[in-house]
Amino acid sequence: MKKNLLKLSFLIGLFLFAIFVLEGKTQAASISISPSKTSVNSGESVTITISSDCTGRINLSTTGGTLTPSSVWVEGNSQSVTLKTSGTGTITVTANPATLSTSSGQDVEVSAKSCSINIISNSSSNGDTGSTTTPKETTPTKSNNAKLGNLGITPNDFTGFSPSKTSYSVTVPNSVSSINIYANKGQSGQTISGTGNKTLEEGVNQFSVIVTAEDGTTKTTYNLSITRQSPTEEDTQDQEEENTTDTNKVEEETTEDEEEQTLGLKKLTIADITLSPEFEKNVYEYTAKLIGDKTELDIKATAIDEGQTIEIIGNKDLKEGENIITIMVTSEDEKETKTYQITVNKSLVDEEAIAKEKEEQEKQQKKQQRLIIIGILGSAIVIISIILIVRYIRYRRENIDEDEEEFPNISTEDNEEYFEETEELEEVEEKPRKKRSKGKRFKD
Repeated sequence: MKKNLLKLSFLIGLFLFAIFVLEGKTQAASISISPSKTSVNSGESVTITISSDCTGRINLSTTGGTLTPSSVWVEGNSQSVTLKTSGTGTITVTANPATLSTSSGQDVEVSAKSCSINIISNSSSNGDTGSTTTPKETTPTKSNNAKLGNLGITPNDFTGFSPSKTSYSVTVPNSVSSINIYANKGQSGQTISGTGNKTLEEGVNQFSVIVTAEDGTTKTTYNLSITRQSPTEEDTQDQEEENTTDTNKVEEETTEDEEEQTLGLKKLTIADITLSPEFEKNVYEYTAKLIGDKTELDIKATAIDEGQTIEIIGNKDLKEGENIITIMVTSEDEKETKTYQITVNKSLVDEEAIAKEKEEQEKQQKKQQRLIIIGILGSAIVIISIILIVRYIRYRRENIDEDEEEFPNISTEDNEEYFEETEELEEVEEKPRKKRSKGKRFKD
């Protein structure tokens, strides 16, 4: 009976411990992958959907075509990627989990899953001859037009611009120490570099505006030769008068000029994107961070004056890495231009968010480990306590059994009286023994 009780207590403690430790490992973990189409023509795009009941990153690979993006982050939901097919035959797309964890933070291992897409070519039969004609896949060609629609400077703009003319010369007075080069596209899809504010030195200043066609290879360079004249006697006298002007008055005039700015933007916002620094109409360079697979930003730009025109360049086909977006504001008479520039750093994955997620998962794992240790210690304490209790009960029963064997015919009350009389006799006997012991030591 005693052994059975001990075994039962041990099994109960072990069962509770097993439930506590293995609780986090009983959750289901799986992924699935499916295409929007299983049979398509070569060159078509297919949407691939990846689903999982866990949280983590899933890497994607394909035996043909191009995947965009090549990895997804799931949080118990579904994510989609685009497969641009090519060639013929069968393309296999594989989803391979990199790191997956359950809602409780427990890491799990899930095997890779795949799906297949059959690539076919368009064909049509020719009567009863049995022959087929496969039309060639037509790919839209990109323009090689690298000519500008307009080019000029502010102030002291020049005339006679022609898209085919690539060299221009202009002379400005000495009082003009800086200019703004503006340019308008000759066709959409072009990219332009070399525009914006430029500082002039006395004498000849050379500047180049480079236009790249939509095809990315054809380029045209427009050369500007701007001569800043040397100061004349009148300019010198005017300069001396300006130098004698009171400093406070100059600062006030400068402030008034800033307040009276009439060309440029009064508002600039990008949906779901934060500009750095915050927008101000007299600040012309900004940076922004884009996370995800967007290829175009929703830019809201408002000019200071309604008659001014706004042109946004470089906001399409955003690539991973650094992208330059130029916003040009042209006056109503098209003689002046202000240029704003936004440097957009695009990344498909938010590395900071992933690092934080990983740190949070590590914290959850450490917390779970502490709970497991506490559970082990608690179970050990329970088992030891049960063992001690059982031993104590067994010890008590054994003593009672021995007493019953020594005095089988004595009742409990008689047994108590016997023990009391025995204790009194022992006390009486101990006293003379102590005295005799002292007497012997004294004789010696």
